[in-house]
Amino acid sequence: MGGAGYQKLQDTYDPGHYRMALFKGPMDIENIMNRYGRCTIQFDCAPQSFLVSGDAPVVFEGAGSLHNVTSFDALPVITVYGDAPGAVTVGSRTVEIKEISDPIILDCEMMQAYSKPGEGSPVNRNDSVHALPFPVLSPGANAVSFSGGISKLEIVPRWWTL
Repeated sequence: MGGAGYQKLQDTYDPGHYRMALFKGPMDIENIMNRYGRCTIQFDCAPQSFLVSGDAPVVFEGAGSLHNVTSFDALPVITVYGDAPGAVTVGSRTVEIKEISDPIILDCEMMQAYSKPGEGSPVNRNDSVHALPFPVLSPGANAVSFSGGISKLEIVPRWWTL
C-alpha cells in the first residue's frame, strides 16, 4: 500500500531482477480466528524485467566503455558534472551541454534534463542541453566520452529484458 503509481516489485524467486508494478486492488483480508489474515493481491506489471545490477551507477572520469549484456536498448540516467560547456558522447549520440553550474541529470527515458540544486526540487534544464535524440545503451559495447568543461559522468544504465 505504498505510493501511487508504479513501484519496484522484487521477490526471492529471481533476486537479480525486479518489475515495475501497480497494485490493482481491491484487497479483501480473510480473518482467520482473529489471529492472522490472508489475502490475494493483484498487480499490473510493466512488461520489462529490470536487472538490479542496472541500478548501480558507473562513474567515468575519462573516456571508457559500458557493456550492455541484454538484447534491448537501455535508456540510462546520466549525471553530468562540470563547470563549463561541453559535450557527452554515448555510442553514436552526442549531447551538447550549453551551460552547467550544478550537475545536470539527463533522463533518457523521459527525454528530460534537470538539476537538483542542494538536492531540493528539480529544476528544468532542457534549455541548457541539445540532445536529439537522447543517448541509448545498445546491446554490446558502448563508447562513453566527454569533452570541454565536463569533469565526470555518472551513468545508471537501467538494463532490462523481457
